[in-house]
Amino acid sequence: MSYKDYDSKFTKYATDVLDGKIIAGEYCRLACKRYLNLFERDDIYFDAEAAEQPVRVMSKFTLAEDRFSGQPFKLTEWQKFVIYNIYGFKRKETKRRMFKQAFLLIARKNGKTVLCGGLALYHLVGTGEEGVEVVCGANSRAQAGLLKDKTEKFAAKLNPKGNLIKVCRNTISYPKKFNVLKVLSSEAKKLDGLNPSFACIDEYHEAARDSADTGLYSVIKTGMQSRSEPILFIISTAGFNTESPCYDMEVYSRAILKGEIEDDSHFCLMFELDDDDDWKEEKNWYKASPNLGVTIPIENMRDDVKSVIQMPSRQRGFLTKNLNCWLNSTTGWIDGNIVRNSMKNPIKPKDFANKETFVGVDLAAVSDMCAVSYMVKESDGFHFHNKYYLPKIALEKGINAPLYRKWYNEGYLTITESKATDYDRIEYDLKNDKEFIKKIKNLSYDPYNSTQFINNVKKNLRIQTTPFSQTLGNFNRPTKEFERLMLEGHIFIDYNPITEWMFGNVELKFDDNENVKPTKGNKNSARKIDGVISMLECLGYYLETYKTIDLKFS
Repeated sequence: MSYKDYDSKFTKYATDVLDGKIIAGEYCRLACKRYLNLFERDDIYFDAEAAEQPVRVMSKFTLAEDRFSGQPFKLTEWQKFVIYNIYGFKRKETKRRMFKQAFLLIARKNGKTVLCGGLALYHLVGTGEEGVEVVCGANSRAQAGLLKDKTEKFAAKLNPKGNLIKVCRNTISYPKKFNVLKVLSSEAKKLDGLNPSFACIDEYHEAARDSADTGLYSVIKTGMQSRSEPILFIISTAGFNTESPCYDMEVYSRAILKGEIEDDSHFCLMFELDDDDDWKEEKNWYKASPNLGVTIPIENMRDDVKSVIQMPSRQRGFLTKNLNCWLNSTTGWIDGNIVRNSMKNPIKPKDFANKETFVGVDLAAVSDMCAVSYMVKESDGFHFHNKYYLPKIALEKGINAPLYRKWYNEGYLTITESKATDYDRIEYDLKNDKEFIKKIKNLSYDPYNSTQFINNVKKNLRIQTTPFSQTLGNFNRPTKEFERLMLEGHIFIDYNPITEWMFGNVELKFDDNENVKPTKGNKNSARKIDGVISMLECLGYYLETYKTIDLKFS
């Protein structure tokens, strides 16, 4: 048979994509082509009633969030396309569904989790089967709970009295049919004992590689073996880790769609920009976000794009989460022209006299660069003065020795006579600076390798000190605020070629929660960023102490 022999509602999305009526990327187009080709095969058939049943049942569900609260769950065309694929095609020999696993990669806020929540409730109460076990899985219990929450909200609207569908902390049950939904995460101490008929793993990009057979994916997959028609639905947005099992599945799915691998059990649909697309062009956004204009207001997307164009720390998260682009975990930071512009007005230690001053110290181990930053808040922004220290031996050898000698001769670098880092010299300068600054509020420092120095500072100088953890989460806010303030012209730094050089060495490291921290490019020990770190320690302490939500200046 041909797809033309069926009601056009089953093929509308695929034909519209292939005819160019719907803007789509390469792999979405290939998924549509694969779908239409399946109708032509002799060994499988399309069960129109089975394909339509989940859509029909889910149309009776009611949404319970934001501006859609109280409205019926109206599936979009791409969501129906997913369902028609998974539930419609069956093998002639067994009369059972062909697809046992589905992989959906799509930008956030496009309805992937609510789709899985609807399908979870459909399997729990809508199939007529008994003994159904539904599993909502994710890397963390919190993420798995979000999937359960979508299902729970549908259930509450469907059965307001709660007499037919029972909701508990980690389960939802349908006693009439002995069906149950469970929440499971890779954090759980025990993952075995499952027998799921339908399972969903949410935000798979966060998953680590499975260890032997203990990983969440492996346990769910193994637990489904006794089921006659299991479905494992894996949904995610792209991430920062191209070494993850999610990226492996992306590569595998691409190979299937290009015809390089044959796997009839695996359905896949990836909404992505094409390699040569300009992400700033509005027409391309629809390739990653098919619900743009539906669940995502187009004006919000436009505003987001405008705000991130000049901010690398936001671009990385935006491209990954809003446009579904796989990116490495690091990127460059602030443009050199902007950094130089912040150094136009000379700032000297005397400018800090009698003003509340914050100090940040990035100490080196053995014989490396040390940085001390001073910061005051003025009416026009934050003003920084940086000092750098280096043992004399570093002038004699190493890739940076010529630079160090130049900066020392120009007066920008303090050289100490010791062979190792001279903490006593830094303490001595702090003591002299404290005498004329008078109002040093706090000294922030990296706890690693600094115990003796900090003990001496507290004892001899009586300066308040606060450890500043070097984690991404701790650096996230000061990094983003520093960048925003510098772009807006509210960061002022004393001119020092060492500081300028260090900004050029910075790469931003991200995690999957979009936390960010400056790091040395390629972990190259020759690329120093100490002054950047010590300035961020000053700002980070200020933000945490004064609980400032939004820094604004005249």
